[in-house]
Amino acid sequence: MRQCTQIPNPFKTAGLVMLLTVAASVGYAEDAGGIPWLTSLDAAKEQAAAQNKLIFMDVFAEWCGPCKMLASETFTAPEVIKALEAYVPLKIDSDKQPQIASQYGVRGVPTLFVLTAQGAAVHEQSGFMPPAGFLEFLQTAQSRMEAIARLEEEVRQQPDNVDKALELAKTYMELSRAGDAVTLLEKAGPKVDAVDSDATKGDYAFTLGLACLIEGAYDKGVERLESLLEAYPGYSEAERAKDLILRGKVYGALTRVDKGEYEAARTMLTGLRASSTDEQVTAFVDEVLGRLEVLGQPAPAWAVTWVGSKSASLKEVKGNVVALAFLDPSDSGSAEVAATLETLRQEHGTRGLASVAIVSAPEASEEAAAADVEAWAGEYGATYPVGVDKQGRATFDQYKGEQIPWVALIGRDGVVHYLGAYSKTEFDGKLATLLAAER
Repeated sequence: MRQCTQIPNPFKTAGLVMLLTVAASVGYAEDAGGIPWLTSLDAAKEQAAAQNKLIFMDVFAEWCGPCKMLASETFTAPEVIKALEAYVPLKIDSDKQPQIASQYGVRGVPTLFVLTAQGAAVHEQSGFMPPAGFLEFLQTAQSRMEAIARLEEEVRQQPDNVDKALELAKTYMELSRAGDAVTLLEKAGPKVDAVDSDATKGDYAFTLGLACLIEGAYDKGVERLESLLEAYPGYSEAERAKDLILRGKVYGALTRVDKGEYEAARTMLTGLRASSTDEQVTAFVDEVLGRLEVLGQPAPAWAVTWVGSKSASLKEVKGNVVALAFLDPSDSGSAEVAATLETLRQEHGTRGLASVAIVSAPEASEEAAAADVEAWAGEYGATYPVGVDKQGRATFDQYKGEQIPWVALIGRDGVVHYLGAYSKTEFDGKLATLLAAER
């Protein structure tokens, strides 16, 4: 079985990777064999859900010999083309979409997957496969799905069999269907008391608690696991349950932060800080508590030197939602955020959005940083105020800056409602909420 080991490509630049990733994220390409490949995992999942199909995913690289053999010898075979009609076919270039390759633990190319519509791996195999071997690969995946269907039927036929429900729930969780696992186990709950085995009862409580945590129902998951330890302190997974309880509480606190329930989050995290002996958790809790010195509080004033003709102060922007970013011209991620701030200003300026950038380069002097900032801002079409941080980081420190780019969202009330490293999904979600607030 021939397979190419993943190696870094020294010719890629950050800007080129960004451009290629965007281009690859929405594509559709039919190859010479007539297979209607998608190149977006999200699009493939959407189509698979709509058509009640599995996804076949080929993770490849353009420089990989075995990948080219798959394309020319296997994916052109009539029997393979026919078999893939039952799937949503997806090609992922590991160089252009490295985040997906990383998500699925790809260590070499080609690696082939069969996924559920939720994106969970049912079966995977690496290396070149001739048509016959590829059809066996698909058959193995199909057999696994058929086994799940048989187990679902057994659960329907034996509604009082808690062990069968547990087996199916664990299978659902492996397939990223934690919500289905929670529904199944809660339905089986009334039958658990009649079970003679304490091990089964403990397993039920543990699995339900874990499924709740995976689903994001942190309070419920913690409650289930704490009840488990109280009822069965000798349960075989007791230590793991304790760890999950700790982490569930952390995520429960973070959920409250996201909802703007800052005082409740602070109370939970302070309690965890006092009780936790896990150094990793303690360090994370300290980090979040540090941010809570700013989150939910009036925004700290900006100690900056403005460049160009635009300037801003908290007094001047009060009543607007402010998208604030701390950037560094030498950082490639800052370029993306700088351009994003301008796009947001153009799209939402009439709704009361103000964009502001502060160049914070702790290693450079204020004067040295200011020399090129105006030209740099113009390169990305910035028409919003851009300033240089006093002493390179005075305001950055006030906003608990940890890395560049670092962003904050200030509500119309002048209070900081988002603070952290730039994450488009989280940032856009919080921005939408703040913009919807009455002016």
